[in-house]
Amino acid sequence: MTNTSKKSNINNSYLALVGTAIAGVLLLSAAGTFSLSSAQLQGQGLEQQQDQLQLLLGNFTSQNDTRTVAAGGGGPVFVVTWFVPQNISISAGETVTWVNPTVVGEPHTVSFLKQPDYFAAIESPYLIPRDTELSPANPNERNTEPLIIPGQNDTTSNTIIAANARATNPVVIDAQNNVTYLPLNANYTMTGDELYVNSGWLWPEGQIPPGLAPITRFSVTFENAGTYDYICVIHPWMTGRVIVQGDTQIETEPQPQNQTETQGPDESESLNPIFG
Repeated sequence: MTNTSKKSNINNSYLALVGTAIAGVLLLSAAGTFSLSSAQLQGQGLEQQQDQLQLLLGNFTSQNDTRTVAAGGGGPVFVVTWFVPQNISISAGETVTWVNPTVVGEPHTVSFLKQPDYFAAIESPYLIPRDTELSPANPNERNTEPLIIPGQNDTTSNTIIAANARATNPVVIDAQNNVTYLPLNANYTMTGDELYVNSGWLWPEGQIPPGLAPITRFSVTFENAGTYDYICVIHPWMTGRVIVQGDTQIETEPQPQNQTETQGPDESESLNPIFG
C-alpha cells in the first residue's frame, strides 16, 4: 500500500509547537488532578454511577441530547476519563459530536482504529544521522534539550524522541493508507473502511494551552450501518461505541402488543473490543 500525506487547513505552527508543549501538559495534567476511570465507575452500583457522573459533569448530563457525547468531564480535583454516554445508537446518515466539558485543561481524543497497530503513540522514536545538530526553534527557551538516545550497534545514527502529529491533530488514514490532515474542529463523514480517524486533542473551552491547536469539538457523520468502536489515545482505557442502524425508511413488521423490549443496566456499558 502507498503511504502519502496531505495536510488540509491545519496551521503548520501547531505541528511545530506541539512537541514543545506536549510533555509539560501531560505532566501538569497528571500531577494536578485525580482520574476517575470507567473501570472505577463500573465497580459502583448503577445509582452511584449516575450520581457520580451528574456531580462531575454538572448540567451536561441533564441538558445533553442523544447526538452529543462528553469526552471526559469533572475537575478540578477529580476528572472523568469516560465517554458519556459510553454507547450511542443512531441511524445511518446521522452525526455525532464530541465535546470536552472538563473544567480544567485535561485533553482527550476520539480515535477510531481499524486494527490495533494503528494506535498512535503520543511520542515516537525516529532515527537521525549521528552528526545532526539540533537547534531550538524558539530562541527564547533557555532551558531545553531534545531527548536523544545514542546509537548502539548502528554507529551512523541516533534516536530522537518526537511528538507524533497523528496523535495530536485531526487526521484520517484511508483504506489505501493515504494520510489526510483534517481542519480543526472537523466534521468528518465516515464510510467505515478507514484505518484510522482521529479528532486531535479535544480541549475544554477556555482551557487550551498556548501553542496548541484550538480544538474543542469533533463531529462524525456515519454513512453506513455497523458498530464503530473508539478510544482516547491519551487514556487508552477510555472507550466508546457508536452503533449505526440501517436505513430508517425500511418498513418492518410491527411487534405484538404484549411483547416489549427491555434493556438491562449493563447492556449500554459494553467494553470496546479494539484490543481484544
